[in-house]
Amino acid sequence: MDQLHRRLKAQLRLSITRLRLLQSKKSALAKQQRRDLAQLLEKGKLESAKIRVENVIREDVNTELLEILELFVRSLLAQPGECDIGLEEAIQTIIYCATKTEVKELQTVRELLMQRFGKEFSLRAIGNSESKVNAKVLVKLRIDPPDLDLVDRYLTEIARTYDIPYGDDSEDDSEEGVLRESADLQHGPIAIAPPSPSTENLRPLVHIPKEIAPAVHVPLVEIKTERDFDNELQKRFDALRKR
Repeated sequence: MDQLHRRLKAQLRLSITRLRLLQSKKSALAKQQRRDLAQLLEKGKLESAKIRVENVIREDVNTELLEILELFVRSLLAQPGECDIGLEEAIQTIIYCATKTEVKELQTVRELLMQRFGKEFSLRAIGNSESKVNAKVLVKLRIDPPDLDLVDRYLTEIARTYDIPYGDDSEDDSEEGVLRESADLQHGPIAIAPPSPSTENLRPLVHIPKEIAPAVHVPLVEIKTERDFDNELQKRFDALRKR
């Protein structure tokens, strides 16, 4: 294994670590930003919320870009010196977009790939003259502001999550609302904590006293962890961007 090959593998590993760290930080920041937006909506500051939600959308898109790049880096790590049909898209995509990211390790990978595959190949990748750069990556690199429909759908989802009236959706007809109403009617020793912009409780949690847990049966209410709720909420925003 030559020196360039070893350096490339080392930088690929460092890139994966860095990409994962950035995704984690951006996800944590996104949760806080959505709570802040919920507070703005609750106070009736709609115009401020519309302006700030654009940044939230851009950061979500950027996080998805990092996820795609991580997959490409992982595929290259298995065969860092090869350029067969299965890997050419990953190589050209990284050469094309690495300098457009904040990941210095990935930019080093780009330089090493350009050394490995030569000037002509690198120029084709930089200009995407063969249209081999990943199409999703190209879309996520655009700097156009999000359209108004996406902005509205984001705010609608945030308002629904935190039980805040917004637009025409002033009544709580979501699945979460139905579950809460069903549980409240039971008048038992089961308390449901409503979502609050000041907590991590993004959807209602069911709290069952230990002494009655073995015998209690709660129809229609699924007990989940806060991590489950975070994951489900992220899936809902992912679906919004793909519409």
